[in-house]
Amino acid sequence: MMEINPVKAFSDNYIWVMEEGAEAVIVDPGEAGDVLAYLDKKALNLTAILLTHKHDDHIGGVRKILEKYPETPIFGPIETTDLATQVVKEGDTFTLFGKEVKVFKTAGHTEEHISFLIEDVLFSGDALFSGGCGRVFTGDYQAQYDA
Repeated sequence: MMEINPVKAFSDNYIWVMEEGAEAVIVDPGEAGDVLAYLDKKALNLTAILLTHKHDDHIGGVRKILEKYPETPIFGPIETTDLATQVVKEGDTFTLFGKEVKVFKTAGHTEEHISFLIEDVLFSGDALFSGGCGRVFTGDYQAQYDA
């Protein structure tokens, strides 16, 4: 059974950790220290990293995490090609924990922002919050609305 837990980041953000058994997948690791401590404390093996977009508060910890887990596959949009080992786009699917992961383009916050849907769980980065959406850095309000 997949479990999803938050790791607090900065003053107003979370890094999500999906866990199943001893395996873990991290979503948008903006910083590394608390994520690495969490993985160590729970004796989890990192099997993938998901990136929704290019902003540092979502990717800033990736390189440090890779120092400990260098073979970790990283799924992200084209704007993260300097980090992503697998660039994904609208309509792509792949498998994690034996479950299908669907990729949706949710541009507006950034040009190539994506979201990941795993069963009934959506990881939407800064495209959607319970009380609104992220800032529209692209200036493309229609794209944000469509997302």
